[in-house]
Amino acid sequence: MSDITDRPRSEAEPEADVGRLRGTGRQLLTAVERLEQQSDLDEVIEPVVRAAPPSLVSGRARKLLGGAWLGHSLHPLLTDIPLGAWSSATILDLVGGRRSRPAATGLVGVGVVTALPTALAGFSDWLVSDRESQRVGAVHAVANSAALGFYVASLIARIARHHGAGVALGLAGGTAAAAGGFLGGHLTLVRGTGTAASEQALKVAPLSTVASGRENGDGDPRQAVVLDGAAGA
Repeated sequence: MSDITDRPRSEAEPEADVGRLRGTGRQLLTAVERLEQQSDLDEVIEPVVRAAPPSLVSGRARKLLGGAWLGHSLHPLLTDIPLGAWSSATILDLVGGRRSRPAATGLVGVGVVTALPTALAGFSDWLVSDRESQRVGAVHAVANSAALGFYVASLIARIARHHGAGVALGLAGGTAAAAGGFLGGHLTLVRGTGTAASEQALKVAPLSTVASGRENGDGDPRQAVVLDGAAGA
């Protein structure tokens, strides 16, 4: 069986549909495909994977964060809450006037708080993903972390009654979140991260392949629990 880092794309991306992409769509997809092959990112990914608590890839924590109890991945569902709150705050900022400022501030706060469990669920999915998805996911996480940082700064500015600065920081956060969202969509709809097909691919892959997580075949015993985590989720 081929290495899971080279597994076929999700059925959500039929080859014929990809061939019809033109212009910006084709360029964006090509850029992300190149990102999938950036093995230099492995130097950052490997230490994070090794240091992650085993409970996030196997057992009760994985089942909770992976959405086993829900019937599908929890992370995409959770993203609607912070993104929806932040988007709503932006709308109020642009068209709501002064009366809407307290509501906008509250929505930014809701987004900041709910971004934390959302990120944790996504991190759990990332840990049991194939290496190409982990490379895209690493950049996805950087973009979303930047978005969270901007929104935290926006919240602080709003509370300090520096509304203009808060709005500007919120717009910057929205831009970063949009970039992260694009990569997140690629992970879910193209790579199939967090889907039953993705989990099954990990489940049926040779133990040595999953345990290494790298093309050079150096084993990581802790990674072997990915099999049980995938099967349990």
